Amino acid sequence: IQMQILQDVKDAVSDCIDFASSHYHHKSIGFPVLGTDGLDYPAEKVIEWVVDALADFQRSAEESTIKTVFICVDTKDDSPHIKQVCTTSLRHSLL
Repeated sequence: IQMQILQDVKDAVSDCIDFASSHYHHKSIGFPVLGTDGLDYPAEKVIEWVVDALADFQRSAEESTIKTVFICVDTKDDSPHIKQVCTTSLRHSLL
């Protein structure tokens, strides 16, 4: 089931970036760390999934107006550990 969730996250992120870029020509977009409250997904995993999806989009997108992506973390999940997960995930996935 985790692989299906990962694929759903990747599809949603890709669709959102593509739509924001191609229809509205936005230069930035933000993604919340969804599912950490009601669905009890660990924030670390959701961040990794979003970053993986961003990396996949970056590799496959022909041209996008999106230049800045924000990962929005709920204050209850806003800890030094979560910030480190974001930094590490981004370094590994977007290089």
